[in-house]
Amino acid sequence: MKFGNYLGEIFGVTTLLLILHTEASMNFSNYSSCSDWCTCRHDNNGKIIVKCRLKETNFSRLQLPPLIDELDLSNNGLTKVPVEFLKRYTNLSKLIMDHNSIKVLPSRSFQFLSSLEILSIKYNSIYSIENSSFVGLHNLKSLDLAMNDLHFWKAHNLSRDLPVLQTVRITGAIFWVPDASLLKLPSLVEIIGVTWCKFCINCTLVKPVNILNESARREAAETCRERFYEYKYMQIGKPDPKRFLSHGFIPECMCVKETECEFRQLVMPYFQTQDSLPQYLFYLEYVISPFTILFNVIVLVVIVSRKTLRGIPSFFLIANMAFVDIIVGIYSITVAEVNIKEIEKILEELMWTGQKLRPSTGPIFIAGQLISVLISSILTVERYIVVVYCVTSNLKLSMKTTLISLAVAWGIAITFAILPIFGVAGLRYNIKRACAPLSYDVKYQSQSSTVLISMLILIVLIYFLNIPLYFRIFRFVKKNAGNAVSGVKKELSLARKIATLILTNFVFFAIPILLILIISIFSEYDNNPFDFSGDAFESTIFKIIIGQWLPVTCLNINALLDPFLYAFRHSIFKREAKALVFRYTGKVLPLDDSCTANPGASKSTAN
Repeated sequence: MKFGNYLGEIFGVTTLLLILHTEASMNFSNYSSCSDWCTCRHDNNGKIIVKCRLKETNFSRLQLPPLIDELDLSNNGLTKVPVEFLKRYTNLSKLIMDHNSIKVLPSRSFQFLSSLEILSIKYNSIYSIENSSFVGLHNLKSLDLAMNDLHFWKAHNLSRDLPVLQTVRITGAIFWVPDASLLKLPSLVEIIGVTWCKFCINCTLVKPVNILNESARREAAETCRERFYEYKYMQIGKPDPKRFLSHGFIPECMCVKETECEFRQLVMPYFQTQDSLPQYLFYLEYVISPFTILFNVIVLVVIVSRKTLRGIPSFFLIANMAFVDIIVGIYSITVAEVNIKEIEKILEELMWTGQKLRPSTGPIFIAGQLISVLISSILTVERYIVVVYCVTSNLKLSMKTTLISLAVAWGIAITFAILPIFGVAGLRYNIKRACAPLSYDVKYQSQSSTVLISMLILIVLIYFLNIPLYFRIFRFVKKNAGNAVSGVKKELSLARKIATLILTNFVFFAIPILLILIISIFSEYDNNPFDFSGDAFESTIFKIIIGQWLPVTCLNINALLDPFLYAFRHSIFKREAKALVFRYTGKVLPLDDSCTANPGASKSTAN
């Protein structure tokens, strides 16, 4: 008896399922659109799912089952939301309109879809979302706006329109950042794909208090929030993350250790409030450079305008050196301006890339030093010839030889300066660094280092090659002290002035380079910027002072001293300068005793 009852129940259930299936088939067959443009089916829960491929003009003829649950209108070339069509299907719980060409979401686009829980409009061209676009979506929990061109979201009362919204996706939106209207949504858990700067791309904002089912994630977010408050981020932070935090959202990309977003947005704002920045040191260039330019312009103008000086090799060389020093003065002002205005960017660049101190501060520094040392060496040779061979022969450095020597010197300096333009040995210019614009590709590191070190060694070698010549000059004068004429003694005095000039050039070149080398070898600074208790920030400031400010300042001071070490101390130069003043002002300046005592000796002394 029982067995018969079981058979009867089984038969009854089977018959019922067949009837339902037949009715469902008959229902779908009653809607011709399910065969012409759309596919209609039931899922395992009995929900009606429809997927359509059609044109906008077909909506008027499209007839679907009235109680459909999910509708997929993707890849249909839609340019607007089909409001009139959608209002027929108020039972929808999921609507997909991906990969279309919709540009604007007008007001009340979905006002009849009060049962909708999931709305996906990704991969469209949505530029603007008008006010009240989502009015009526009281049950919407997930909104996907990824990969659109979103610029504007005019929302005044989203809390009324989307009271239970939990997830928003805006991946690819680089021109719009979530504002208070979205952040105030009471049930919102996460906003995925937020981009507010080039270092923080596709970041997820999460609100810990609204996370219910992911305890580990909630705990991590709360820990990160405590870190923000520990470092007083609301006082020192960037505007966008501060706005997120003020509404209870945590940027997860700033909570992952050692990401560039965390570094730029959290680490640097914190460090910059702990120590004074070194840009104030560069104000010294504004004090030194005007005098550097002024005094060297005086030297250049006097020599170029006076025929007597233009024809003397030593003064022609000094004119070239003055020209280099004028460039140094202008360069120093430029460096100061960049470092004062962009010190924060320079600090970030040095800390994030972890650049080490290098024994080079760029082509301008090295090329400037190279041309200076070469001109100084030519001056040394000229003094050597005049002093040592003035008695025994008429040997002297001609103007033609001087011009050829200068051409070679400038050629060497300019060649080195243009090496990075052509990428020789992987060298390249780095526009992000004001005073040290020369860097290299990592794969060419050994070649580049070889070129830079070789140039440094060459400069030092040229400096030291001057020593034997001066030793020979002083020895010659001492040996022939009893027979030396007054002209030779005066030439020796000039040689001493040039020796002093070369010595100061070397000292101001060597001090920063030696300091950089020593610190690079022996410093034990911790360069991990994410260690807030370490000394990475102090290390970077020290690098800027030693690696950028000191070399430029030394170069600038040296350029300031050059006119006083030779030109302004030379009797012929002073005489010609006074003559030039008299020519244009009519004012007679007193002459030195050395000039009045033996006016005929001036020409021979300068040769």
